[in-house]
Amino acid sequence: WQAYCGGDAIEKITRNNGAATQKGLYAYWATNKVAETYSLGTMTTGTADEYVYGLSFLNDTAFSVRKIAVRFDGMQFGFKNKEVQELVCEYLVTNELVSVSADGDWRVCDDLTYFTSKDNTSGLESGKDLPVATEISAEITDANIAKDGYFMLRWRRSATSNAAAMAIDNVSVAFTVQSRPLTIVVR
Repeated sequence: WQAYCGGDAIEKITRNNGAATQKGLYAYWATNKVAETYSLGTMTTGTADEYVYGLSFLNDTAFSVRKIAVRFDGMQFGFKNKEVQELVCEYLVTNELVSVSADGDWRVCDDLTYFTSKDNTSGLESGKDLPVATEISAEITDANIAKDGYFMLRWRRSATSNAAAMAIDNVSVAFTVQSRPLTIVVR
């Protein structure tokens, strides 16, 4: 895992129950003990720099990876803005490990981008209730990760005034390896 704000590495994750109004990278649910796991997310305010966090995988098999299945829960804590906000999901196939904040040929995966609810009809109040969870999943079939190549996945959040706290939880990434075909000769 890697995390950056404005291109600078983040070394501290603050625990919070979703009520924070300060920008930062947060481990949500940690203070109100309403869940056994934490969600990793951000709060942005005003003209804050962009937050980027993600993970990388090395293909250490003898074969190419042709399909990647990604699943996670998009989490929204409270409503501070009635406008739709997004947590963009992008991926990169590369021969070397790079920073998740680095420019490059990152590809946006629309099916894995998480959007907040438009309004406060759920009755959520920041830091008081369980968040709204949205299960998100998709298969990436246009990637070809060669042996010793890297697959990198990141979530990117730009600054938004009066932002809702957004996070990811229960991330699962599965790979399908392309093996050599088996040939059977029948005589």
